[in-house]
Amino acid sequence: MFFGTCRRIVTQLPRLVMRTTARTCKRCPAYVMRAPPQQRKYSQSVYTTSLRTHTCGDLGPQMAGETVTLCAWVHNRRDFGKNLCFVTLRDAYGAVQLYLNTQEDICNLEVLRAASLESVVIVTGVVRERAEDAKRGDGGVGDIEIVPTEASILNNSAPLPFSPHHKSNQANHEVRHKYRYIDLRRAELQENLRLRSQLAKVSRDVLTDQGFLEIETPTLFKRTPGGAAEFPVPTRNAGLFYTLVQSPQQFKQLLMVAGYDRYYQLARCYRDEGGRGDRQPEFTQIDLEMSFVKQRDIEDITEKLIQKIWKAGLDIDIELPFPRMRYATAMARFGVDKPDTRYGMELVDVTQCFEKETSLKLIQEVLHNKGVVQGIKVEGGKKYFNSSACKKLQQFAKGIGVKGVITVFIDDDGSWSSSIAAHVTESEREAINQHFDASPGDMLILSASDLDTVQSTLGKIRIYVADELEEQGVQLRDPKKFNFLWVDEFPLFEYDEGKLVATHHVFTAPHADTADLLMKNPLQVRGQHFDIVANGIELGGGSVRNHDPETQKYIISDILNEDLGHFEHMLEALSFGAPPHGGIALGFDRLVMIMAGARSLRDVLAFPKSFVGKDLMGGAPDSIDSDYLKLYHIKRA
Repeated sequence: MFFGTCRRIVTQLPRLVMRTTARTCKRCPAYVMRAPPQQRKYSQSVYTTSLRTHTCGDLGPQMAGETVTLCAWVHNRRDFGKNLCFVTLRDAYGAVQLYLNTQEDICNLEVLRAASLESVVIVTGVVRERAEDAKRGDGGVGDIEIVPTEASILNNSAPLPFSPHHKSNQANHEVRHKYRYIDLRRAELQENLRLRSQLAKVSRDVLTDQGFLEIETPTLFKRTPGGAAEFPVPTRNAGLFYTLVQSPQQFKQLLMVAGYDRYYQLARCYRDEGGRGDRQPEFTQIDLEMSFVKQRDIEDITEKLIQKIWKAGLDIDIELPFPRMRYATAMARFGVDKPDTRYGMELVDVTQCFEKETSLKLIQEVLHNKGVVQGIKVEGGKKYFNSSACKKLQQFAKGIGVKGVITVFIDDDGSWSSSIAAHVTESEREAINQHFDASPGDMLILSASDLDTVQSTLGKIRIYVADELEEQGVQLRDPKKFNFLWVDEFPLFEYDEGKLVATHHVFTAPHADTADLLMKNPLQVRGQHFDIVANGIELGGGSVRNHDPETQKYIISDILNEDLGHFEHMLEALSFGAPPHGGIALGFDRLVMIMAGARSLRDVLAFPKSFVGKDLMGGAPDSIDSDYLKLYHIKRA
């Protein structure tokens, strides 16, 4: 390669980078045979390789006068006329400034000016302290600069499709996913993935110290009825398929039957479901299982793990134990089973405030059908919800499947500004104001229907209102505050599209207090299922498992009407001395997302799928040629 007036040829050898000539250049005193790294004197770094002595993050004022070799990307360049140039080099560990001028080194100046931004270069130079007025005062690389004695381009970058370093001029999601390896150069993503690596190590250390064994389980298994859709994997045997596991659920229970007592792994799992901000078709979970335990034992281990993770990742001390709340209480107070308890706006029941013969036909009909009227109070909401905002609120309500909600604004004298104001009596209005403890300027949002619909509607409205208020500068949810919560005693079964299904999964044990209702009224049975929630986000779910084969068989066959053949191996294993056992799975991707303050799981994964489940960089999923399809007995549609 030729750069400027000086011919430089770099040959990369397994153990050193060396010049192919020892000829010197008066204008380039560094143009001499480079000695192998082991013959040069420098402060040793853990990142030393055959090509470099240090990383950009290793350097500081204490190394002034030392000669170092760096391999890095050209991050920025500032030219001050023809004679002076400052170049910022960046690697995975930091950034450092190079100082070049024509009086000291014209050849290296020309080489680095020829390198486009994001080119990869190798630079040898002397560390020196910056002038006092140019120091950043950080005691590190901000107080020093490198005066190059030798420079070469290892790979000159073509023009990038977008700059990963300018927040104000970011490309759209499609472009960033197509060139993910460029997007991954962003400092934010680099920090997120380093945090992810750190938290994975902490998780392994904590669980290993608690006596858990890390055991890998298969990802190729067979279809499991119920739950999310699974990815089928064809085989060369016609009509026979594997599926990618949704979780290691059955395998970890079998390990307990095998006597391993405590198991864990950072498990890769797969679910074929639509892309959302908190969903990916492939994901990682911290998966664990324990023998001879009850619910509290599993929660204790989980809390210790969370406490250590938050301390290591954010240096925040989490207080134990976490508060707990029954599922029914969570729905009654917040309208969701994973409530964000950092802010109020809890549901208030005002059904009894309406007279039996109320003039409101909608309310009359709801009361006749034994429904409820509930609502939330938005303190000072009148200031933030004008007619346009109220219209958006009604559109949101219709979008979640209801006809609308009733909005009420409290005037200075306690009267209402509302579409129903003329249809309520004074006693009804006063009773409702009292139930909400409403003040002038407050906003009430009411919903009337059956209990499940009202709770679900107001739960979503509560979150929507919090988002709207925060967009207008009202901070309800402190991003630095983490409210953890256990939600338990879920219904063991629920209806889904007219069919009775397991709320958690088929292996969850019934709660002892309601187990006798299994044969009488399954919908009244509570399960030993528990979720851990942080700031309104479900971090994971666990349960005590059903270790009695007869009860398990009855649940699968008689209640859920599933084919026992799919679970023959599990039922047989439970009959061969299965211990009482239980476990939990924490969504590792989601956990990292919360700690990193990221908006999406895609910001904490190296190579995520797009919103519709595609790999825009590699082009997956992709078509397969006919011969390959024939090998697996697949015909094109």
